[in-house]
Amino acid sequence: PSEEEKQEHYSELKAGAESGMDFSSRWFVNDDGTNNGDLKHLKTRSIVPVDLNAFLFWNAKIIAEFYALGGNLTKAAEFEARATQIANGIHACLWHEDLGTWLDYDLINGRRRNYFVPTNLSPLWTKAFNTANEAVITDKVLRYIDSQKIDSYPGGVPNTLANTGEQWDYPNVWAPMQYMLIAGLDGLRDQRAKDLARSWATRWVHSNYIAYNETHAMFEKYNCEELGGHGGGGEYEVQIGFGWSNGVIIEFLDKYGDVLSAPGSSSHGLKPFSAFFVATVALFGTILMRIFG
Repeated sequence: PSEEEKQEHYSELKAGAESGMDFSSRWFVNDDGTNNGDLKHLKTRSIVPVDLNAFLFWNAKIIAEFYALGGNLTKAAEFEARATQIANGIHACLWHEDLGTWLDYDLINGRRRNYFVPTNLSPLWTKAFNTANEAVITDKVLRYIDSQKIDSYPGGVPNTLANTGEQWDYPNVWAPMQYMLIAGLDGLRDQRAKDLARSWATRWVHSNYIAYNETHAMFEKYNCEELGGHGGGGEYEVQIGFGWSNGVIIEFLDKYGDVLSAPGSSSHGLKPFSAFFVATVALFGTILMRIFG
């Protein structure tokens, strides 16, 4: 390859890392326009991501809210208008009525990227859709979830359905993506969506709980095929700690603790998970006192 080609590829690698999903078939565009390939086929800069646009929408809404709180209603209206413009663009370009989901867009081939990624549903979390159509969107999204069979995995919802060996692909499951999916579904005014959110949160807590009991560690990523299995792949060994896994598990224990039961237990409530909860929170030091103090 020429020096120019090398620099182009380095830029794709950097963009993939900056996206947060380093690396994934989500960013692969092969010569035939599919996601079959490897790191040589990275085209991150040529893909319009659903989640980035959903976040931009929410950022505009937050800025508008702060301007309103500060009394600058002109600026508040300006950013509300920006948010509306972004939401309209998301609907026009990324929402697909026939599939019941949002999809990334391939600028190279001028077509939608019809591959499952949890971020396809990120507009549910940020409310980047016309809430007047929420009932219709909810029905379609639930059918999409069923069509992708992503409720069938014991260890959580995988990041993609492509098993490439990259860490942001199947079978790896990541805490931030579980949170985004679950919070998005729970925020809908539909009991089916709320029940699915609770089911996924329970499954995630169980998987983390089993892994913690066996290893006394929290992992950066887990395995969708195994309850309590940790993830792998990518450019380094799986890490323990781990900030976002700890944060998400605390959030789920706090929100769903009254209805959770430990795996194999018939009792309900937070008590079966108390040691797990305390051990996880203890990793944050003073947060323990803030919760129980």
